[in-house]
Formats: sequence, structure tokens, C-alpha cells
Amino acid sequence: MVNNPQFPHGCVVSRKILNTTVYPPTETDVVVLASSCQNQINSGGGTNSYNGMYNSEYVCFIPLQYDINGNEVVPFIDIDDKIVVSDKSRTIIGRIKQTEVGNLGIRVWYNQDVKPTEL
Repeated sequence: MVNNPQFPHGCVVSRKILNTTVYPPTETDVVVLASSCQNQINSGGGTNSYNGMYNSEYVCFIPLQYDINGNEVVPFIDIDDKIVVSDKSRTIIGRIKQTEVGNLGIRVWYNQDVKPTEL
């Protein structure tokens, strides 16, 4: 991965998929997106809409994604997907609360997930 001062952090978005082709059914984590990003602490707590802006613990900016042929790809990131963000000093595990796809990339609002089973 190339160092980009605008997107100095890394993030991985995944979701649980239920496999019903086997017995008993099993859940597996499937990676939806692995990318560089810019993570910021957002003011306020809890994700609520206020004048069209969302408040959450964190907001993550993810640059546009391209396939091997240079075509723009918009990954399908959904609410309640798991996000793991690594900055220079820590790793934050959270759940996505809202997303917005723009012409420069994806903005993701998320709250830290403090479930002891995932820390």
C-alpha cells in the first residue's frame, strides 16, 4: 500500500454471512473492503441526524476504489457491518451506523463496539 498523507490509516469492512448449505448453518466473516482511509474522532456521541449531518463517535473517509482495469468500483457497505480501523497508535473495532457515497469516495459514520467477545 502506498503512503498517502491524505489517507494515513487503514480500514477493513466485513460482514457476517450465514452459510445454510452446511449443517449446522455457520456464520463467517466476509471482507467487503480493505483500504486506506482517514479516521477522525467525531464530536458528540451516538449517531443521530442533526440538520442533515450525522453525529457519531468516529467518521472515516475512504477514497474511491478502482478495479484492476482502472474502473471505479463502489463497494456495498451496509449499516451494522463491522469496521476495523488502524491508525498509528491503536486499532478501533466498531459497527457502521451510516454511510454516504460521494464523487470523491465514501464517508462512514461508526461507533466503537465494546462487546468483550470482539476485543
